[in-house]
Amino acid sequence: MRAIAVDDEELGLLRIMRLLKESEYLSYIKGYTKSKEAIENINVDNADVAFLDIEMPEINGLMLAEILMEKNPRIEVIFITAYDKYALQAFEVHALGYLLKPVQLEGIKQKLERILLRQSNVKIVEKPRKLYVKIFKYFLVSENKDMKTTIEFRTEKAKELLGLLLSYQGKPISKDKIIYMLWPDMEMERAAKNFHTTCYYVRKATKALGISNFILRKENGYSINVDYAESDLNNFCNAIKEIGKKNAEIEPIKAAFFEYSGGCFENEDYSWAYEEKDYYSDCFENMGIFLAQYYENIQQRDEVEKILKYLLRINPLSEKACSRLIKINMDKGDMINAKKIYKNFEKNFDDEINEEILKGLRKIIG
Repeated sequence: MRAIAVDDEELGLLRIMRLLKESEYLSYIKGYTKSKEAIENINVDNADVAFLDIEMPEINGLMLAEILMEKNPRIEVIFITAYDKYALQAFEVHALGYLLKPVQLEGIKQKLERILLRQSNVKIVEKPRKLYVKIFKYFLVSENKDMKTTIEFRTEKAKELLGLLLSYQGKPISKDKIIYMLWPDMEMERAAKNFHTTCYYVRKATKALGISNFILRKENGYSINVDYAESDLNNFCNAIKEIGKKNAEIEPIKAAFFEYSGGCFENEDYSWAYEEKDYYSDCFENMGIFLAQYYENIQQRDEVEKILKYLLRINPLSEKACSRLIKINMDKGDMINAKKIYKNFEKNFDDEINEEILKGLRKIIG
């Protein structure tokens, strides 16, 4: 294996380099006191493993790990730190893989043996794998399209970071904006450390599934590689765009409509998602009315009714769906069902619906 070590303290670097040279598992070893030099030489070193000091000026170990993993997705990272286990827990990095100073040869050997064992168990993947994501109502991530098994993330913040990046659908978000959205009340330096730790967790989780470079880091911010993700949100947004076309294709719009099962991140307490929840809820109602109008124009009343019923099931406060369903049943002469639809709507009455809407629906029934 090939290894690099980065420590801004000369004595610390000399010690780790001496120990690495004593390991029989390494054929190439290079040391740096500056993170920038390690980044500049990443292609030359082509390292399998990097031993990084956490506390370094300008580019600390967590930030460096993220950059190295972005440029060399197969690299393994082991942190070196003077912090004890309890301090590591406070910084939320205790589970990343670390060695405490002063580093011992036995600890290095154990880490290298673990890496060799993992590499021997890696299966070759012929084509890029994908993450399958459900965002509406329940936020679920799976490596299988049937979503029967879901991925567990190391922390809730790692899952939330992934959700935030997915919501931008490949558009970059600045680091400062991500920090503000995920850690709004935290002191900046600590929040930045948490960000890089959390980003590292997501990279490690996706890398373990055989997906490299899932998070992209560019000058204007962070984004996901959309080639490796398939989500109901993406399908829904494509359907919104399709509606805007002159000769819209109905089938993908209809599929996205019935794939919508509730609010965006509805079961997650993500404050940044509240506006998105309202926006996509409105889009869902408009999509349903669009589809109902389309099938009404071609006189497929069964499809109209099916669409409006689903719209009301997901959004019981949709006055548009309720009034149309009432009229459809009245046209069929089914007053009992028309009144039942109204009663169900009235049952959900709250401050969001004013009395005038109910009066309007009562007038339809007569």
